Order: sequence, then C-alpha cells, then structure tokens
Amino acid sequence: MNTRTLLILAALALSLVLASAYGCKKEQSQNDSFIEKWHVLAENAQGHSPSYTPRQLDARQRVIEPPEPPDRPLPKRLITLRMHRASLAAVIQALSRAANQSVMLSPEIGGEVTVNIVKKPWDQVFKGILRTNGLTYRWEGDIIRVLTLDDLENDLRIAEVEARQKAQKLKSKGDEPLISDVIPIRYADADNLKETIEKILVVRDRTGTNAGGDNKNEMHGYVTVDNSTNSLVLEAAYQDLKKIYDLVDKLDKPRKQIRIKAHIVETSSNVARSLGIQWGGFFKSAANANGDSFYLTPGATEGDIDPDTGEWTDVPRVGTGINPSGLALNFIPENFPGTNLTGGSLGLLFGQVGSNILEVQLNALASEGQLEILSSPSITTLDNQAAVTENGTRVPYVTINEDGQTEVQFEDAVLKLEITPHVIDEEFMRLAILIQKDEVDFTPSRTVDGYPTIIKRHSKTTLITRDNETIVISGLTRSHLSEGEAGIPGAKDIPVLGWLVKSQNKSDEKDDILIFITPTILAQWAPGEVQKTLEQIEEEVQAKKLQEQQDKEQESFDKEGLGKYEPMQ
Repeated sequence: MNTRTLLILAALALSLVLASAYGCKKEQSQNDSFIEKWHVLAENAQGHSPSYTPRQLDARQRVIEPPEPPDRPLPKRLITLRMHRASLAAVIQALSRAANQSVMLSPEIGGEVTVNIVKKPWDQVFKGILRTNGLTYRWEGDIIRVLTLDDLENDLRIAEVEARQKAQKLKSKGDEPLISDVIPIRYADADNLKETIEKILVVRDRTGTNAGGDNKNEMHGYVTVDNSTNSLVLEAAYQDLKKIYDLVDKLDKPRKQIRIKAHIVETSSNVARSLGIQWGGFFKSAANANGDSFYLTPGATEGDIDPDTGEWTDVPRVGTGINPSGLALNFIPENFPGTNLTGGSLGLLFGQVGSNILEVQLNALASEGQLEILSSPSITTLDNQAAVTENGTRVPYVTINEDGQTEVQFEDAVLKLEITPHVIDEEFMRLAILIQKDEVDFTPSRTVDGYPTIIKRHSKTTLITRDNETIVISGLTRSHLSEGEAGIPGAKDIPVLGWLVKSQNKSDEKDDILIFITPTILAQWAPGEVQKTLEQIEEEVQAKKLQEQQDKEQESFDKEGLGKYEPMQ
C-alpha cells in the first residue's frame, strides 16, 4: 500500500470522526433544547388560586320579588272644560262625570282652581290638575282614589302592618307556601353545604307539618343535592329563601390553593449535621479563629457554653442562607438516654430557607454520594384539603383461611407524608403534618416463619408557618447493627486458640430521613396575565440558543481581530 493510499484512508477516517462528533454535538444540542423547553414550561406552570366572581342575582330576584301590576290606563276621551275659581273638589267631580269614571276624593282636598280646556285628552287634564295642586291618584279596583301626600304615606304604613300580620299568621299556622329554586354551586361541595343549611333549616314534609316544632323564628323548608350538576335544590318559605341565598353566597367562594414542595432524603447523621441540623442534643461547631464555638440546640438557639460551669449564653444568630431561622421542636424517644436506640427522636425545625440554595445543596451532596434523594414531590392542594404522597413497597406474607387453604396477602411498608394546610391570612398558614415511616426488618431474630417484620413509626404535629417558609423534619432514624469476623479459615474456629488468629468487628451506623417541606400560597391570576404556550416557549428557547451561538462567534472574532460577526442568512 503506497503513501497516497494511506493519506486517502486517513482523510476518510478523519472525516468520519468529525462527522460523528458533529452529529453527536448536534444531537446533544437538540436534546438540551428539548429538555430546556420543558423546564421553562414547568417553571411557568406553577398554578394559581381561583378568583371570586360575584354571583348574578337576577334569577333570585325574579323568584323572590313578586312582579308589580302594570299601570291601568286612564280615559283618553277629548273634553272641554271652562271654570273660574271653582272648588278643586267640584272640578274633579266634573271630570268624573265627563268620563263616566268613579272617583273617590280625600276629605283633606280643598282649594280653588281655574281651568280653560278645549278638546284635550281627559288623562292629561286629570294628571295636570292633580300635580298642580300636589295631589296623586291610585287605582282601587275600578275606582280612582285621589290622595294627598299624607294619604299616600298612611297607605304605605297600613300596607306594612298588613304584610307583617299576614306573614305572622302564615308562620303561626305553618302553612306558608314554599318556593322552589336551584342554586348551582361553583367552588364548594354541595353535600357539605346541604349539611350546613339543614342545621339551621326546619325540615317540613309535603303536608306542611313542621318536623322541628312551631317556633316562629325558625326557617322552614328542605334542601336536596343534584350531584350531576353539583347544585342545591331548595324549597323554602318566601322570606327564608333570601337568608339561604345570602348564606350560600358567603360559603360558596373560591379557596386558596397551596403548592407543597418536598424533598425526602436519606443520609447519615454526620451529613445531617453538615446541613446545619442536629436532632436529639447539642451540636458544637468547630472553633473559629478566636477559639469560639457555636451550638445548635433543640430550641434552635445559638450561643456559647462555659466549659467549666456549663452556663449557656445566647449570641446573635449567624446564618448562611441555608440554615433555618425560626422555631424548633424535638420529640425525645421513650428509652432516651438508652444504649440501643432503635428509632431515635423526631425533630422538627422551620425557618426561611432559600429553595434554590436548598436544592443545590441536596443535589451536590447526592452527586458526592453523601445522601440519597428518595423523592421530590410537588403537590398542589386546596385550602383545608389533605395532600398525600407515599413511597414504598408491598410485603407479601402467607395466611391460612377458614377452609385451611393458604392465601398470599400483602402489607404496605411505606414512607408516607400527609399535609393538610389551612390559610390563616396572606402571610401565615397552619399545617397539620402526619409522617409514617415503615421499615422492613429481615433480622433473623425478628422474622416469623421466614417472613420479615414491618417496623412502623408515625408522628403527628400541627404548626403555624409563613408563606414560602421551609420546614425540616428529622429523627426518623434507622440503625444498622452489623457484626463481622475475620481470620485464618479453620484455625479461627479452634476454641481459645482461635482468638490468636482472628478478629471481630461491630458497627452501628445510623441513617436519618430528612424531609424538607416548603408550602407556597398560590396567587390569583393578575389582570391580563396569560400563560405561555409550548410553541411560544420553544421559539424563545431557540432564539436564546441562537443568540448564545452568535455571542460565542463574536467573542471568537474579537480575539482574532476580525471585526463584527455577521451571521449567515
């Protein structure tokens, strides 16, 4: 093979290598853009709390308020009337005869009037005379009543008294008619609202009999639920229906939504201390240049201890941005201080921790093999609604039924976290936290017929925390007890003499389960706020990549003194 052939083959090989590298780089770039696109979408899709929209009351008013009767028209025939300084009552009576219309006058009507009307509509003449003299009228059947303003006010007072008497009479007899209506429930659960309304509503059967007695102040009617539309079907008394509407308006409002982000990690006690957390006692830091040490106690205070007297002195808190600052609780185990702790204590600490800094810290420790991130769930739930996450396995075991046959059943062994948030205001919330930690124990001394034992631990607590504050829970400790023996095979088993050629070792390692919980109250949609679509995000990612490439090329041009970089069109 000559030199020319070798050069050609070498060039081909180099071309293949470059093409392969370019293809890998291009594929990697495409993969990075694909992943970044979904990361941006996840950051933009954090959720919002629903906004309250006032309920339209038109339908209610149509049901509650009886329609007013239409105005009855007055006669419109043309009349001619000429009178000079005549009695007002005589003029009205003359109009009554001209239209053949019955008119009733108030005894308080007096005074004189002069009129000169030629072929004008009767109703215009009648209304003009009344308004000129400060009078009004009202139909009473087929009769027109001419009233003064005092007469009108007396009529209103009489109507109010009659209405109260009528309502009181109907209430006392228990025979007030029921009005039906359907109220669609938007945010609340219709079944729960039904229970609330029934506690203040006296249920009455179809015959009109009160089930709760004859108390005149009780609300009468009944309510049922249409689950297909999440609506309340109401039948209540005329006045009581208004009260129920007001109650539903106050209860059927959107609740806040809370995003709960958690990091569940497993690590050694030493790594837990390196995160700034110590459970079950004091943690003494390394001495600084001045020889001073800081301590983290179960009460989450810092200070100095006199080595001679043991006296504690508080000092200003020194934080790094990831150490919690706030309250801490410590639940000491029953056998403390024991020599064979099987579970350890449950510690709880909460304070402001930067979520991004926390994630970086945990990921860095995980990459170094110092801890294992078991789970990082992110759950959004409603106010007063439990959010549950669990991670574990199902352990099989064999049982014998009544027929003497064997059956395989399963028992859950899980790490369960249940959180129920309650929003107090825009800044604070209350959290009810339940933690369950199950561990499958294959220790021979604890197995039953070869089946492992499940060690169960659970703790409950309730606390008040700020919005976006991180809570750290620890103390779900697992002990690893191990024994080993090494030596010359055969010789190490000789009684007494075997100790000369063998050695034994024992170890007791403890792993901590740390749970970092960060609840965040989701804000409502801002006016004009719109979530970006996947296509828009993809365009932004591509534009960002292109700009980065152009900046890189410009930097290369600047180093070589080539001037301004112009991208190819």
